[in-house]
Amino acid sequence: MSEFNQQDDSYTLLQRPALEVKNISKSFGSIQALKDVSFTINRGEVVGLLGDNGAGKSTLVNCISGIFKHTNGQILIDGKEVNFSSPQDSRKHGIETVYQDLAIIPEFDIAANLYLNREIISKNPILKWIGWLDKKAMEKQAQTALKRLNSRIPSFAEKISNLSGGQRQAVSIGRAVNWGADIVVMDEPTAALGVEQSAQVNELNEEPRRKQRGIRTLRAACLRVAVNI
Repeated sequence: MSEFNQQDDSYTLLQRPALEVKNISKSFGSIQALKDVSFTINRGEVVGLLGDNGAGKSTLVNCISGIFKHTNGQILIDGKEVNFSSPQDSRKHGIETVYQDLAIIPEFDIAANLYLNREIISKNPILKWIGWLDKKAMEKQAQTALKRLNSRIPSFAEKISNLSGGQRQAVSIGRAVNWGADIVVMDEPTAALGVEQSAQVNELNEEPRRKQRGIRTLRAACLRVAVNI
């Protein structure tokens, strides 16, 4: 492919919405949680969903994240329709989610949570054969990931249960960013936090957009409202 064609393809890709939701509906039996929801998110945008409690915001997040299969409608990434059967499918398409409950294990340390279900196995042939974890490598990379976010975590050996709400959010956000996500979806990231912790989380939310090209974040504190559900 010529350099001109490569540049042309890159330009075309940049013109497409990073994420497009078209007429998404979701029903649970006779209960309709979502009806004909549509919006687009472009590269570099930080946008948000607004709605009352029970309006369906988390349901929509779960559809985008692969937890729920939407009943009707389309989800498109870079102009191509995608259908997720699991969160793993969503991740394969570059979507990472920071859930309202954070999906972290309080009794595990920071590195273990950052690498949950993606643990680094020792390169030593014998240790690799028995599935021995390379905890030093995991801790080192966890430090790198969280330092990129300017997070205020005193010790990376701490259990999650000993961290503040803002620090726990930093771990959850760091996990999403660490895996090279193109789209970061956050479900009420500051719901249970105080003013100072909320400000810290909002600051953390801007770091992926500033430091990693192409990151798109869907959250409550935003620059643009995508849709009022």
